[in-house]
Amino acid sequence: MGPFLFLIYINDIVNDIANNIRLFADDTSLFVIVDYDHAVAAASLTDDLDVISNWAKSWAVQFNSKKTKNIVFTRREREHPPVFFGINGEEVEKINIHCHLGITFQSSASWHTHIDIIYKKACSRLSVLRQVKHLLDRSSLIRIYYAFIRPILEYGDVIWGNCSQHETELLENIQIEAARIITGLRRNSSRQKLYIELGLETLENRRNKHKLIPFYKILNGMTPAYLYELVQPYLPRQTPYTLRNENNTFHPPLARTSSYFNSFIPSTIRLWNSLPLSLQKSPSLGIFRSGLDKFYRTDDIFKPFNYGIRKLNISHCQLRNNASNLKSHLFNQFLSENTFCTNCNHPVEDNQHFFFICPKYNDVRQILLDSINSIADNVDINIELLLFGNRLFSYDMNIAIFKSVQKYISDTQRFV
Repeated sequence: MGPFLFLIYINDIVNDIANNIRLFADDTSLFVIVDYDHAVAAASLTDDLDVISNWAKSWAVQFNSKKTKNIVFTRREREHPPVFFGINGEEVEKINIHCHLGITFQSSASWHTHIDIIYKKACSRLSVLRQVKHLLDRSSLIRIYYAFIRPILEYGDVIWGNCSQHETELLENIQIEAARIITGLRRNSSRQKLYIELGLETLENRRNKHKLIPFYKILNGMTPAYLYELVQPYLPRQTPYTLRNENNTFHPPLARTSSYFNSFIPSTIRLWNSLPLSLQKSPSLGIFRSGLDKFYRTDDIFKPFNYGIRKLNISHCQLRNNASNLKSHLFNQFLSENTFCTNCNHPVEDNQHFFFICPKYNDVRQILLDSINSIADNVDINIELLLFGNRLFSYDMNIAIFKSVQKYISDTQRFV
């Protein structure tokens, strides 16, 4: 009850305030859009601070004026003339960077500092993932990434999603590095293979969904009214005529800068316009969420891929992605001068040769084939089955196949 009673206690702090004010728990933000004299705007804010100060005295609340900061957001390079801005006669400190509710804002309205902070924080978490990568199985490593690293890369992304392309790539590289750690694939492995192997979505795709969900809430009266007022100017025009594109299509605002073009309202309107009408008119938020997942569908992770002790799981994954220590794989990655098998001098040591041809492994190969036949009678035993399983088979059948394959990998000692 404590937080609830506190909110009731301070709820009337917004009374008699001339400018915009937003409350979140014990954080209060007072702001004004300055399209006139800066001195007049500063004086207006100072008056509001005096109102808040008087409210505090009336209700026995103590404010720490030193924690109150003044920040001006502008993209103009020219400095504004200094103006007095204070509380209780004391000037409020002017700052250029401020962290509010976990988001770092810059007076230049860019996200360089915020992206740099979350990048460094995510990198430190990645170092922990590296330290335990040989101690935990793949499923555990995936859960660690989802629980402790990806949330850092996504917190508040609806707000800072208009960061630069370079910053977008910087964050995506964190996810790629995490995928390499989890799978054991080399640095030169393609991103597409990593995404498929783990069933990952790009962070950009996820940001798109994160923007569309609050947009759906705004349109359906599930958010404060002032958010709807931001969208209202771009609502579809009403016309008595039947139009070819008549649906919930919005009219995107004119954007003169890439920063505004990629900001929440313009970018989300474009995303919304690209959705099917049936999805736009989803009757509930839950249905809309599931529809978004289908619209931005990526292949779910094939759970048997996670099977096996760490070392054998990595070898199986590397074989599946043509990135193992087989000579043909090393040659294709410019890590070997030839593709010859060192055991039998066959000209190409690839997956087919390793599993079905090399005479050194005849005995353990027969055990593998007998095992697979006992699991799935009359099945065509090929590379596809051994490395990728069969999605038409049950989970237990695929696990049994992968267990036999990984035993073969272990018994051959080819990757020791």
